[in-house]
Amino acid sequence: MKEPANLRPGQVWVVRAEVATGIVLAQNGERFLSTGPPPYHVFDSAEEARAFCLRQLSEAPEVECILFHSAGRTEIFRA
Repeated sequence: MKEPANLRPGQVWVVRAEVATGIVLAQNGERFLSTGPPPYHVFDSAEEARAFCLRQLSEAPEVECILFHSAGRTEIFRA
């Protein structure tokens, strides 16, 4: 996924997707249809993003979170 524009140093971003299909989810949890706000959440730290991902998994185990670091590294969170 392309890095969001205007990302500040140290910031990371998270994309959520359905585990079974890989379909990316919009910020509101609906399937992303390439319109509306971008389908990612930006965080000021990886720790903040990890906490968000863990909350998402506890609320919706059918969803995975992919945490992107600006250095190109990723972390995948699944229930």
